[in-house]
Amino acid sequence: MKRKILIICNEYNICHTINKAIGNNVISFAQSLSESIEKVERELFDLVILDIEFPEIDGCILLNVIIKLCSAPVLAVTSDSSVEERLRLLELGASDCVHYPFDMDDFIVRTAACIPKNREEAKLKPAVIHRPPFMADPDKREVTVKGKPMELTKKEFDILYLLVCNPGVVFSKKQLYSIIWNDKYIYDDSNIMSHIGRLRKKLGAAGDCIQTVWGIGYRFCNEDKDLK
Repeated sequence: MKRKILIICNEYNICHTINKAIGNNVISFAQSLSESIEKVERELFDLVILDIEFPEIDGCILLNVIIKLCSAPVLAVTSDSSVEERLRLLELGASDCVHYPFDMDDFIVRTAACIPKNREEAKLKPAVIHRPPFMADPDKREVTVKGKPMELTKKEFDILYLLVCNPGVVFSKKQLYSIIWNDKYIYDDSNIMSHIGRLRKKLGAAGDCIQTVWGIGYRFCNEDKDLK
């Protein structure tokens, strides 16, 4: 049975090698951040192969985002052959990882091992996230703060969900725009700032969890125990 596989990588040599190894499946490519997010949100894949050395965003952040957006297994590709790197990627949620350049036969075996035998196992099923005082359910598009439901727009929910899923991680305005708007960043920060402002206002005191990192972007931090 042919499987539907997404390869997230903008390095021609790696894409060519992977395609040569598993080209008997239905292969899709994503070579930009916005394209990657758009594909995993709109299509059902049996496997995602992710090049960790992705240029637009830290590959580990992108790995976490992909895992939250769909339940398809992720095979990470890295140039770091150390045991520490492999353990780190597995702890972050990768189903397996291989280092490049890789042995072709080994890669084929690892790819086959990652793909669920039952296609139903790979259905889109984003995770419910609980980060006090927030509970975010991406399937129902619902957010509660201390149990109280919040009325958020689609973009406001997407921003909050992304930040809550990655506590402590700083997202630049360019990264936020590429992920949330699925579009090329045009160096206009007013749209992002206005959405962040409205989101904070709706969240009240809990909005302080969305912190501004001046000159860079935003991050989620819920270390204030009074908010829990």
